[in-house]
Amino acid sequence: MRFSALLVVTALVMASSTLSARQPREVANRPSPRTVDYEWMSVATWNQKHEANVARAAQGNVDVLLLGDSITEGWNNTEIWKEHYPKLQIANFGIGGDTTANLLWRLENGEIGNLRPRLIVLMIGINNLGRNGDKPAEVVTGIQTIVSILHSRIPACKILVLGLLPADEKPRTRLRKQIADTNRRLAENLHDGHSILVEDYSSVMLEPDGTISPEIMADFLHPTPAGYKRLADAMFPRMERYVFSTVYR
Repeated sequence: MRFSALLVVTALVMASSTLSARQPREVANRPSPRTVDYEWMSVATWNQKHEANVARAAQGNVDVLLLGDSITEGWNNTEIWKEHYPKLQIANFGIGGDTTANLLWRLENGEIGNLRPRLIVLMIGINNLGRNGDKPAEVVTGIQTIVSILHSRIPACKILVLGLLPADEKPRTRLRKQIADTNRRLAENLHDGHSILVEDYSSVMLEPDGTISPEIMADFLHPTPAGYKRLADAMFPRMERYVFSTVYR
């Protein structure tokens, strides 16, 4: 499956790349490191990011752990978390282009370390649908495996699983349908309302007619600062009721 040409030229685009002849298709619920260089990130850079995460994980002292791909990584380009929660220690382990298999490999190779966060915010899977060609059911299986590992290693932690954000400018595309199917399956198979909360914030990123505004997602995939503001406004109140109180502000 290919994304539009606009997505291909995005700085951190990941879902648009097709599989290289050297790249075997990853299995969503089996750990796999990145093995192919892309224009937007080399394997060496990916390994450097992973090693930095491992070093941070070894330090511990984290209240909130963010896990995912470039959409998670993009929180680093805003001050939203620091503005809302200046007293919280937050670690962002998002790496652009990652699939569930890549994240599983990272977790099994040092990115949990001494971390014992109160909350993990997880968003992963768009690259499974885009770059890897997975079906929604396969994506959900990968996310279930990630959640299982996190619970086994950090049993007291609460996990907020975010549904995939919409992509493609127009509604009713194949990708939009796959995203909606994935999010529905996540809610049906993972949400328990106690230790695991599944939230779908797709609607807040859309305009009334179902399109995506370039002011919210410039490439119709990655949120702009205004897009992250929309996401935070929807997510933070729910997150506070789920785990934190205003004492952390």
